[in-house]
Amino acid sequence: MRDRIANELGRDDLTTQIAAAITDSINAYQSDRFRFSESRDTTWNTVANQDIYTSAASAAISSHYYIDYLIIYVGDVPSYLTRRAPIEIEMLQQLNIQAGTPEEYCFYNNAIMLYPTPGAVYTMRMGAHLLIAAPASDSEANNKWMTDAERLIRARAKYQLAAHYTLDEDQIAMMSPHPPAQGGQAGQAYLAWGELKGLGNKVTATGRIRSMSF
Repeated sequence: MRDRIANELGRDDLTTQIAAAITDSINAYQSDRFRFSESRDTTWNTVANQDIYTSAASAAISSHYYIDYLIIYVGDVPSYLTRRAPIEIEMLQQLNIQAGTPEEYCFYNNAIMLYPTPGAVYTMRMGAHLLIAAPASDSEANNKWMTDAERLIRARAKYQLAAHYTLDEDQIAMMSPHPPAQGGQAGQAYLAWGELKGLGNKVTATGRIRSMSF
């Protein structure tokens, strides 16, 4: 990606700046939910008489943006845990004297708290919107920011370079990640972002309209 950006800009003197722009661009979109940042692959085992689970149990516990669901397996049978407010779980714990099969949970202080406290070892599965890390090195293969989101990151990086280094107003407008003014032309980063979001919405939509409670 670095070489391609340099070639597209016709510059060979921005190596350090291009690397920084790519990193900044990934950071700008990490909290956005895309198809490739959803996962149900996070699992861990509970410990008898332990109700709180941190990144020590699974790194994803502290590196997610939203938990879609939490499942417990009793043998091979999955059950859905109900999410409660942290204060509710605190009150239900009653000094941690109740143990059994967890039925509810909360997320607080960068940790998951289960209720009742597990009385045995159970397998947990978390479906969530996860933080997808930037490539650790130039040789890392199949990083989602360099594959699925390549066009988005490349366009945003060129916007960053134009805004902070080359000060090219035309490039800023052409690569803008911001919604266009009424009647204006959308920038390439905004278009790429919209396509990624649209793809995620397309594959997760049910095709049904639900009535509102009011």
